Amino acid sequence: MNIWKKTSYKNLKKKNITYHAFNNLIWKKKILDKININKTFLKKNYSKFFLSSSPLPLILLGYNKKNIKIADYGSGDQETFFQILNLKIKGVKFFIDSIEVPEITKVLKKSIKKKYSKNIQINFYDKYNFNKKYDFVHISDSLQYNLNWKNFLTKICLKKPQYIILNNLTAGKFKTYVTEQKFYKDKLPYIFFNENEIKKIFKNYKAYQYLYLNKINNEYKEYPQKNFKEKDRLRYPKTIIFKKI
Repeated sequence: MNIWKKTSYKNLKKKNITYHAFNNLIWKKKILDKININKTFLKKNYSKFFLSSSPLPLILLGYNKKNIKIADYGSGDQETFFQILNLKIKGVKFFIDSIEVPEITKVLKKSIKKKYSKNIQINFYDKYNFNKKYDFVHISDSLQYNLNWKNFLTKICLKKPQYIILNNLTAGKFKTYVTEQKFYKDKLPYIFFNENEIKKIFKNYKAYQYLYLNKINNEYKEYPQKNFKEKDRLRYPKTIIFKKI
């Protein structure tokens, strides 16, 4: 079906094509349906809008500090680093600690230059430094692999970073449970969290959350959990932004 067709202002005027379509009943119903859906989702503390990448770079645009320290835990393909690099924020220096498992850290040290920009310095570690004070702690698509996650998050909170971002977090209304994830010929422990159990750890933080649209087998879709009971299915992970009160 062809939805759009090229034309000219002259033809629009000749055919009397205006914005009156926005007044018809079908359009109004579509708008009202969307509003009602979002009202329903507000009761769950999030709207029916999705994120498909980290919100960290956008938060940085409104953060008024000249030297910003960031812990990027589970940094993987360095999406956050390249997003910040693309922002090209002048007059601000970024110090990024990229934390990954040892084998990945070795790869990153070889493939990522320490200074792509005078304003951005990145270092690679295979352990989180709980003694260091960060402005931002960014944890993306990685907490579910940490079996010691409660202690891990509690220790991070002790240093009171301004923002803690849990991106692509496998959290829902169900009870926390652990699974095995098939990874080619191997298996990995993989956790699905009760979101309230997560939030209880962040006592001095205000939480803001969105649904996260994840790519699975190169497709944006719900989590494939048909072999799970309906009450335990995630559908979509979340991005939760914790801001220090």
